[in-house]
Amino acid sequence: MLGLRVASLAVLGWLFIASAPSAAERQLNAGVLPVGGIAKRPQQSPANTSYYESGVPLGSTSTFAILAASTVTNTGASVVTGDIGVSPGTTVTGFPPGTLIGTFHLGDPAAAQAQLDLTTAYNDAAGRTAGAIAVAGNLGGQTLAPGLYKSTTSLEVSTGDLTLDAQGDPNGVFLFEMASTLITTTGRRVILAGGAQATNVYWQVGSSATLGTSSVFKGNILAQASITAATGAAVEGRLLARTGGVSLDANVVSIPANNTAGVNPNGKVPNRVSLTSNPLRSGSATIRFGLAMADQVDITVYDVGGRELRSLENRRLEPGEHEVSWDGLDSSGRSVSRGLYFAHVSYASQRFVATRKLTIIQ
Repeated sequence: MLGLRVASLAVLGWLFIASAPSAAERQLNAGVLPVGGIAKRPQQSPANTSYYESGVPLGSTSTFAILAASTVTNTGASVVTGDIGVSPGTTVTGFPPGTLIGTFHLGDPAAAQAQLDLTTAYNDAAGRTAGAIAVAGNLGGQTLAPGLYKSTTSLEVSTGDLTLDAQGDPNGVFLFEMASTLITTTGRRVILAGGAQATNVYWQVGSSATLGTSSVFKGNILAQASITAATGAAVEGRLLARTGGVSLDANVVSIPANNTAGVNPNGKVPNRVSLTSNPLRSGSATIRFGLAMADQVDITVYDVGGRELRSLENRRLEPGEHEVSWDGLDSSGRSVSRGLYFAHVSYASQRFVATRKLTIIQ
């Protein structure tokens, strides 16, 4: 069905599962270890840095959390925030039990245009060479600065987590080019540090990508062929497949909040969301949010099963800093039980979406 709107749940957005490295890890990772026989320090500025001063333009693809050429298949209670598209194919399976907040575009003009824009973005990413840092094999256990990282073979994150450190620059761009596969092994994480943003991380994959069981991944995968997310993998980014399918298995996938969309010209109030009193032991949790321009704001609390518990805000607000509180009650005035909950925040015209995880232990 074309343009089928499903508004069942929002999870993740900016779901912070990864934790920052310890002080000892930071000391060990002060320099980048040799990879594939090449020992280079990406913290040093290359002669030409234009390749990471601008991200890869995604065009209309930016609204898609998942885009495939053939099919999107799901097993289990996956939660996807953002659109799902298929083109030239038309098939999505496994929704439900999977849950989508966004729109299905199955073989429609929007999906076709997104695939065209994906091709443009893929070719742009693959064609960048200025100041490239050669890497190969396992990136796990390393800390990398913004830059262009290029492999003539495959890349993986194994035997350690990968930390992407923007060194205080929230606009720092990380671009990884690889001629073949991308693999993360079970439980491995891509960790963002120093102000790094998932929206500024790009993985151009020459064949297929596989995200391991319970792994935590950050960034936009632009794959030539297919993408597979194993059981429980969590993604803050996009899974974009040019010629193959995308397979999910009880995953959480969400497009990153657009940290620059709708910012006031004077730059005073960016679109942002934070949550205090987390975990909540008593009283109320406060959701604070910055609104760059007047917009229709929706803030809703969901449980881990995707059920809407309570709407906290649903009205048009003026630009500025705002806050709303949740006292741990559902829409009927009953106290919710201990557990994990999600506050989903969206600004309609700016297409800003963010979700915060809240644990109640009272």
